[in-house]
Amino acid sequence: MVDLFETEKGIKLPDGFNPDAKCIRLNLDPVNALHRPLIFYTVILALDFSAKLLITCLGFRNYTKDQSKKASFWSESMERSAKMKPIVFVHGIGPGIGCYLMFIWKLLKLGQPIFLVELPYVSMRFIEEAPSMEELGREVENMLEAHGFRNACFIGHSLGSMVVSWMVNNHLKRVKSAIFIDPICFLLFNPSVAYNFVYRVPKTAREYFLHYYASKELFISNFISRYFIWFNSVLLTDRANLPKKMSVYLSENDLLIPSRAVEKYLADTNVHCRLFAGFDHASFLFNPKEENEIIDNVRRCVRA
Repeated sequence: MVDLFETEKGIKLPDGFNPDAKCIRLNLDPVNALHRPLIFYTVILALDFSAKLLITCLGFRNYTKDQSKKASFWSESMERSAKMKPIVFVHGIGPGIGCYLMFIWKLLKLGQPIFLVELPYVSMRFIEEAPSMEELGREVENMLEAHGFRNACFIGHSLGSMVVSWMVNNHLKRVKSAIFIDPICFLLFNPSVAYNFVYRVPKTAREYFLHYYASKELFISNFISRYFIWFNSVLLTDRANLPKKMSVYLSENDLLIPSRAVEKYLADTNVHCRLFAGFDHASFLFNPKEENEIIDNVRRCVRA
């Protein structure tokens, strides 16, 4: 890599070694996790059960061919015309789809078919293995075909953006439009995301919250350190073929993402981007005005 850099830039870097400079080797370094009492997972499972009960009441049914539960799909049970444009939503790291119940309910009000892609291996479940992006991409494609749809409007939040990124890069014909919220998939070659999530020593209350409840949770940490392959998830907007309708929503004070750098990168490649001033990661879920702005954009994408 150094030789390639020197050749492309026409420079020669001096030899040297700094023992204080430590590289980030995300997939080689040990998996670091903090102990949690059994009651922690009992509460998480109870919340997940309640959330699943609620989305079932909203009309969703589980559609999962893979009984290993490495990935799970939920679809709205109501019959819809195949001419309608479905919505595929992929959640981020955390307790699971229960965090997005209000957002999902607002999506339901649009009257379009909806699919929820659940990633249990980043939802504090007792799951040690995760499917490859190739496997997950095929499953998403099969899910659409099984329900008679050729393409969809994809929405990815946080880690869920890696699934949408993969679909754009490898199954573009399935992506009618794409909406990225607090996405990690841009500028992944920049060490910020890996450092902020895995290696940063917390100093503020927000950082301690992220550190304990997400970064150092055993199964989430296992996925990030052993199954998260950054070059399979990165979306290079200056090189990739993109869907005609694509929007990105960033949070100004995001703990994980270098929002300003991503905003500039997207602006330089003519991608529509909206920066929510004063917001932290996932803050849109607690701010109806901005959440409704995203919903309105989804409405335009599926009805155009």
